[in-house]
Amino acid sequence: VVAKDGAGNTSSEVTYGFTVAVPAGPPATPVPATVSLVDTRTLRVSWADVAGETRYELERCTAVGRGCTYQPLAPNVAADSTSHDDVVPAAGSYAYRVRACNPSGCSPWASTPRVTVQ
Repeated sequence: VVAKDGAGNTSSEVTYGFTVAVPAGPPATPVPATVSLVDTRTLRVSWADVAGETRYELERCTAVGRGCTYQPLAPNVAADSTSHDDVVPAAGSYAYRVRACNPSGCSPWASTPRVTVQ
């Protein structure tokens, strides 16, 4: 860097170094994701813990015909968690999806297979 004033006077050259920090980006997808029946109408959704997450988001799908409409279930599961228990409201077919999030964004969803509760 060389400074120059309005009269045209210049300073001696000075060099400065700096480092550019690249944001880490969203965390990896928490796969595999699974679901299992652990008690009457209580389903446990499990997933692999991923590095760099600050929370997990979990959604539940209640099967309607062949389609699936996901609804938020637990939007702020603590970092380093690997499961969440869900007491379902009625008998039926359920599926879940989970994703890992941090300040840079969220991973793609990891989906579970469907499970039927009697």
